[in-house]
Amino acid sequence: DVSSSQNVYRIKRVDFLGSRRAVLLQSKNGPCPLLAIANVLLLRNEIRLNPDLSAIAFQDLIQMVINHILDKDAPGEGTRDQSAEIVAALRQNIHEVLDILPKLNEGLDVNVKFGGPDAFEYTKELAVFDLFDVPLLHGWVVDPQDRDVYPLIGHLSYNQLMELLIDFEEAQSKVLSGELILPDAGAENESEEQQKIRQGMMVKEWLDRTASQLSYDGLIQVQAVMRERQLCVFFSQQPFQCFIQERR
Repeated sequence: DVSSSQNVYRIKRVDFLGSRRAVLLQSKNGPCPLLAIANVLLLRNEIRLNPDLSAIAFQDLIQMVINHILDKDAPGEGTRDQSAEIVAALRQNIHEVLDILPKLNEGLDVNVKFGGPDAFEYTKELAVFDLFDVPLLHGWVVDPQDRDVYPLIGHLSYNQLMELLIDFEEAQSKVLSGELILPDAGAENESEEQQKIRQGMMVKEWLDRTASQLSYDGLIQVQAVMRERQLCVFFSQQPFQCFIQERR
């Protein structure tokens, strides 16, 4: 049974923008960034599968995408300036790509930044998306018009935000235990602890509102950065989905 192994993907044929395309189906639940990248390449008709195939092994898929890198006539420069040097380095050292691609079968550490839908902390693993000219986007974005929360987290990554919340929880715990006495609310100057608690409460409320890792403004910004009929990989609670912008 080809669907019983996580190292084999079933193939499905679909109608896509007036053409017949093959897509790969996930063999089990969980993140699989390589599958999302491959499906974008298949839908763009940049890689093709034998029409007689009903499934493809993981190692064969890796070889196919590696061949695609080697066969590209005009190397892309990446979709983001910050990762261009990493992409160039990966092109020069195909052995690093060979080491990275197998890891993309199981998952990927993704550290989103809340300032925009294409903002991430960059790693060599994430730069593989740029290597294939596949945009990686997310919708966990803070509204620039939010005068309270945006100045606090608009420049932060998820990991940095967790550090901010730890400071908030430590200050809050000291107050609740009586270890720390805050000045009266009417005091002229806000203490450092008061500031941590006030800011922490605002950030925590925003995180509760966007617990799906998706915000309304994030969806608006995703639509704004994508071109019509552009394919991307979208990261959220259901990681690494293949998306298309149908109309602007």
